[in-house]
Amino acid sequence: MGPVAGKIYIDRHLKKDAWIDIFPDSDAYSGHTDVKGHELAFTYGVGKNVTLGIDYYYISKALAEGIFCRLIGSLSFKEQNLTKS
Repeated sequence: MGPVAGKIYIDRHLKKDAWIDIFPDSDAYSGHTDVKGHELAFTYGVGKNVTLGIDYYYISKALAEGIFCRLIGSLSFKEQNLTKS
């Protein structure tokens, strides 16, 4: 088993029109403002140069019904420099 590279928990409450539309996180309620909810991110080192990441969003629009849930997975490879000086 590899080492844990990182764990993040974010409790977010982004008021209506708090940011210009290009700045909010597009993965959290498609980048809209006037939202509140949670994000949990976890990264695990699978091997020396490989990491597995999971990002979970649980977000709701402040004055509307319905919950937005999204689970994103990623697999990252770090390139090795094989040339010797």
